[in-house]
Amino acid sequence: HNMCEIVTEEKVDSLRKQFKNEIIQHDYQQSKTSEIYTLQKQTRLSKKELEALFNEFSRLSHKTEDQPGFGFLEFKDFCQILPKVLPKWKNDEQELKQIWEIFDTNNDGKVEYKELTIGLSSLYRGDVQTKLKFCFNVYDFNQNGKLEKNELRAILRHVKHTFQLLFNLEKLVEKTFNTLDTDKDGYISFEEFQKVIYVEPSLMHFFLPPDAFNDWKVEEVEKKQTKQECEIM
Repeated sequence: HNMCEIVTEEKVDSLRKQFKNEIIQHDYQQSKTSEIYTLQKQTRLSKKELEALFNEFSRLSHKTEDQPGFGFLEFKDFCQILPKVLPKWKNDEQELKQIWEIFDTNNDGKVEYKELTIGLSSLYRGDVQTKLKFCFNVYDFNQNGKLEKNELRAILRHVKHTFQLLFNLEKLVEKTFNTLDTDKDGYISFEEFQKVIYVEPSLMHFFLPPDAFNDWKVEEVEKKQTKQECEIM
C-alpha cells in the first residue's frame, strides 16, 4: 500500500511538472506570436524575416528571473548576430560598440528582441535621413553630435579597407573635411554630412551595405526619392 502511494505521488508530481512545462511553452509561443504580430505593424519587416531573426536571437539570448520572456543579448552575443546583418561592420571593436549603443535604446546594457528588430528595420527600411543618421552616429565616437577630423578619418579608412580602394588616406581626409565643413568651425555637423550624400547618393552603399541575413533590400521607392532629392539639390 505504501509502495503504491509513493509511485502515485511520483507520478502525480511528474504529471504536474509536465503540465506546468506545457503551460509555460504554450504561453511562450503565444507571446512570440503576439510580439511578431505587433512588430509587423511597428516595423517594415515581414513575418518571415521577424521569425528568422527571432530564432537567431533566441539561440543567443539570456533569461533571468526578473527578465524571463524572450531574454536579452549581451554585447558578446550582439557581436555574433551583427556580422550576419551588417557584414561590413564586424572587425572594429570601437565601431561595434557604437552600433551596440545605437540599438540599446534604453541604455540598460542589454539589447532585447524588440530593440533589435526596430533598429534593423530603421536601418534597412527607413528613409534616407534615418540611414544617414545611423552612419553618422556610428562614427561620432565621443557622441557630441559632430564629426571631428579623426572620426572622418575612421569613416574613410573603413571605406578604403572594405572596398579595397587605392587612395591617399590623409589627402582625402583633408580634402573631404574641408569640403564638408562648410561653416569652417572645425567640425562636420549632420546637416553638412548629409549634403554630400544627396549630391552623390552612390556613397550611401559605402556606409550602408545590403543585408546578408535575409536579403533585405532598400525599396525602389526610396531610390526614386533619393534621385528626386538630388535633382532638387
